[in-house]
Amino acid sequence: MLTNGHTKNQLVEFCRHYYHGNRNQLELVEEFERDYTSEDAIKWKQHQYDRELEYDLETLYAQQNVFGSNGHPNVVLTTRKIGLAYENFEKYSTALEYYEKALEMIQ
Repeated sequence: MLTNGHTKNQLVEFCRHYYHGNRNQLELVEEFERDYTSEDAIKWKQHQYDRELEYDLETLYAQQNVFGSNGHPNVVLTTRKIGLAYENFEKYSTALEYYEKALEMIQ
C-alpha cells in the first residue's frame, strides 16, 4: 500500500516510463495519479475482508449441509478461519464463539 505522496509519485513515474507509447495504459496512470488516495486503498482492502468473511460464512453453511457439524475437517477449518477473521476485526467475543465451536468439533 502506498503510504505517502513521494511513494505514489515514484510509482507514477515508473509506470510512465514502463508504459511509454502505450496510450491506454498511460491514461490509466494519469487517472491513478489524479484520483488515488491512501484512504481509498484502505476502504477497498476492508471491503475485500468483508467479502472474504461473507464467502467463508456461506462456505461453512454449505459444508454443514453436506458434512454435518460433527467434526469433519473442512467444517472445523472453516469455522476456525471465521474465528480468525472476527479476531482480525477485533470482534473478540464472536471470534471466541467460533474458536469454541471448532474446538468442540474435534474433542
